[in-house]
Amino acid sequence: MERDGTAHLIDFSNVRDFKGRDFIRITDYNRDEMMFIYEVARLIAKDARMNRSQKDRSWFSKLGKGLMGITNFGEPSSRTHDSSRVAMNLLGIDMPIERRSDAGTSASKGEALAHDMSIAQNYNIDVIVTRNSMEGAPQAVADYFDRHTELHDRHRPIIINGGDGSHDHPTQAGLDHLAMYLWHFVDIDGKPKVSDLSRDNVLTGISFYIIGDSLSGRTGISNAKELAKRCAGKGLNEVVLVGPKEIRMLDEQIDELKAMGLKVRTIDTVEEALEDAAEGSGIPVWYATRLQEERLPPQIVDKVRHSVYTSFDALARHGWLGNRQFKIMHPWPEKKTNRDIDPRLEDTPNWGVFEQMEMGPYFRAAIIGLATGIIPTREGYERWVDVRREKEKQPKYTVTEIKDGSEEKGLAYKLKKAIFEVKEPAVATLVGSIKKDLDPLKAVFAMIDYVFEHASAELLRMLTFRFVRGEDGTVADHFREGWVENGAYNLGVQKLQGTTGSDGKRTIISIVDGLESKRLAAAYRAVRGRVSDYMGKGVLKVRGHQIPPGEFYHLAAISHGLTVSHIKDGKVVAKYLINDPEFLVNFNHCSNKRCVTADEFSEPVPKIFYRSDDGRGWVCRNCDTYIPDKKLPGLLIKGK
Repeated sequence: MERDGTAHLIDFSNVRDFKGRDFIRITDYNRDEMMFIYEVARLIAKDARMNRSQKDRSWFSKLGKGLMGITNFGEPSSRTHDSSRVAMNLLGIDMPIERRSDAGTSASKGEALAHDMSIAQNYNIDVIVTRNSMEGAPQAVADYFDRHTELHDRHRPIIINGGDGSHDHPTQAGLDHLAMYLWHFVDIDGKPKVSDLSRDNVLTGISFYIIGDSLSGRTGISNAKELAKRCAGKGLNEVVLVGPKEIRMLDEQIDELKAMGLKVRTIDTVEEALEDAAEGSGIPVWYATRLQEERLPPQIVDKVRHSVYTSFDALARHGWLGNRQFKIMHPWPEKKTNRDIDPRLEDTPNWGVFEQMEMGPYFRAAIIGLATGIIPTREGYERWVDVRREKEKQPKYTVTEIKDGSEEKGLAYKLKKAIFEVKEPAVATLVGSIKKDLDPLKAVFAMIDYVFEHASAELLRMLTFRFVRGEDGTVADHFREGWVENGAYNLGVQKLQGTTGSDGKRTIISIVDGLESKRLAAAYRAVRGRVSDYMGKGVLKVRGHQIPPGEFYHLAAISHGLTVSHIKDGKVVAKYLINDPEFLVNFNHCSNKRCVTADEFSEPVPKIFYRSDDGRGWVCRNCDTYIPDKKLPGLLIKGK
């Protein structure tokens, strides 16, 4: 790279070890690492072009001797599948297995995806390029491999994501940027095409027009995130979403891109976008996308098709026809009918699709070669040192014991509503009028005056969470108002209802919601910046069982400041403050119905969520879906 004069485009202090790293998201690699990959891909392209007529086409083909790779595609594919195999061929990697669909595999019989792909792991395959309709599937498989590699002394294949639903297509975004890099910034020999080319301005100044379906298509969002990396938070690139709102990416995705420093605008039609490009000062890139008819309602497709069609005449009207600076790109190939681009444009200098396709094997060869460790990190320098992948640890709950904690007593609670199991004859009429055969935790709303007037002493103790001598149990306090019932179901305490407890008495589960809690308000004010001095809370009581505080670990995600008290012989013997979790495992569902963890797919994949960067939500480990705190209680898994 130094010989070609491009080393100054990379800050090598930011380039980490490539060997052993998967390529699942476009965000897995930082801007300098991606720039390094583009440079390696350029060298592979240069070598391949120089040796097109020779049988032994590239010295890179000697590097992969002894390695094995496979393609495992659960969705139809031509370009990604074929270019991945060509890429491995360029590196000299053997390809003993090829899968073009789930037909004929274990997956077609309803068996788990990770189990199916573990066959390749146990055959000592070195790299797997995969595509699947389930979003987050590559990450789920990678996590499955990680859990068993060290434990069972297995070989760990590299996972390359060839597209997972509408989530991500990192290799497509990579090859698209490689094409733009060679069109506008350097030539195949590494000579700059612009003056004063530097790390700060390479792949910047681009106006990237995404034409058509940016909602369900994965290439648009992946390219936008890669463009955002180059911005360094300074708005040096922009993405223009062209098309009606029905096929435009979600507002939260747009907000995410803006937060990364990318400028994002929206335009309704191709005609308006071409006029906008003529008035702009950036490098125009016209990225036409296919309408994802398999994911969009037919009526939407018919409605929007005309407004996102790129025609020969439209380019001519706006002065772009024949301008080599205005490159047309497309994920290719197109359908026979209802095309996205006027076929006459294939015979113009604007057509960049063929060069774009050529970059596919080169970029994929670069990422596969670096990830497997067969390509050195810098030309003429040492190879990367192989480092063991840090194994992700399962979360362990942390609790802080509160010494000398006092239990709240009396009837001083200002109850707004009560949720409880009622066996009292005095209120049987009230319960029966709502629903017969109540679920133990079904909400029964009653005026507190009515309850106090008719309920027995035992029911009053249950409502006020007072224990008498000889009783054992657990009290979980400071649930956020309205969320205690969801938390109780998540714990699965309904299974204990009616059983015999440790104190020899029948287990009774009771819930009260709507109590005033200044302490909870203070906790949320500290964690979330909440300004109110009042906040309602809920309390869960389980008479007869001391539930370990670790069982409440994840519930602190929906209720900051949650406390758990253990009762023995009617007295508090221990009280715990449950600290906020850093990540959640099998606590809640993902809101993305196409996520690999969705019940529809029945894949045995752990549901893992990490705290979002803004601290106000959770992010799915597999498909990166963002779930705000306020929606989490409605997604809790019941009776885990």
